[in-house]
Amino acid sequence: MRRYLILILTVIWGCIVFLPGSALLAQALLRTSIAILPMLIALLLIGDRDVRWRRGLRRFYGTAMPLFILVVKTGSLLSIPYVLTGILLVWPEIVAARRRTKFMAIGFVCLLLGVLAGINSWRWHHMPLPADQELIGHFERNRPIFERLVQEYRNCRIRGKFFYQTSPEVLEMMKKVGVDDIGQASGPFGSWYPKPYSRETLEVLKFIQIRSVEDVLTGEEKMKVLKQRLPSLFEGVAPLKDMMDVAQVTTPVRFDLGPDPSKPEWGKITVRYPDSFLKKGFCYYPQLPRLEDGHVVATGYSLKDKSYTRPGIRVFEFLDEYPPDLQRYECVVKPIDPQWFIYLCRYAP
Repeated sequence: MRRYLILILTVIWGCIVFLPGSALLAQALLRTSIAILPMLIALLLIGDRDVRWRRGLRRFYGTAMPLFILVVKTGSLLSIPYVLTGILLVWPEIVAARRRTKFMAIGFVCLLLGVLAGINSWRWHHMPLPADQELIGHFERNRPIFERLVQEYRNCRIRGKFFYQTSPEVLEMMKKVGVDDIGQASGPFGSWYPKPYSRETLEVLKFIQIRSVEDVLTGEEKMKVLKQRLPSLFEGVAPLKDMMDVAQVTTPVRFDLGPDPSKPEWGKITVRYPDSFLKKGFCYYPQLPRLEDGHVVATGYSLKDKSYTRPGIRVFEFLDEYPPDLQRYECVVKPIDPQWFIYLCRYAP
């Protein structure tokens, strides 16, 4: 019976490990083989002839294997299949043992499961990313470099390269402040033109973006309108040649933290969000955003209404704990000063 239970557990665990990486078949098969190897060894130790050496080896393996994986995985939920395999492997010996030995073995199993539950309960609530004050202290100590990097990024017109590849000086500054990527914080962060809440700005954006299919403006026409009606957009930055350059100076700038710009880090996979990466870093808004009722006030425009405001990205006073109801692909922020923020994003792989 236990052979079939371990076999079923092996198949289920193999499927769980394999499916997320099935796009890369060879890597997925290798990862799955490594993951189920301890379980396959356990199956080999269950023989038709239960000789003494096999029993001894089974007891040793059924105890040592889950303990070893618990230590390696530091009590992660990923160690649960191996703990269950170890329990199934030695359970008949536990049941058949003397009363005192049986109670000790069952107590040990309960203690093991309790420790596992306690560790993962702590992990469920613990945020494994750098604390807010640690990040703020790091930012304040290196503020001149961060501000220099913002200006370099906003004035960069080189395309076809990662930002760190644009100059040795940029790469040196990024390494000095522990940033592995700098880019546009697009999507929920929005675009920020001069005087973002003014009716004039919103009317200009409405004019160049909401058009009929037959009356879509070309990039050159949009640039002409912006130069005429929003001339301040072109002040204090390198020349803007097209709408890609405009996006470079109107989209918030994202600073991802990591030691090596050539190998940017994805983020942390946590017990609470095993299907996503959590990442914390800095974000610079090119214009002053308004904060109201726990949100950045976002602007919009429609065919019926000239302009309107709406709740945008969520704002929190602390990001040392998990924000409530953090959705996949959602980002939240904590203000450092009027234009600089700490961001926390949940990315899906």
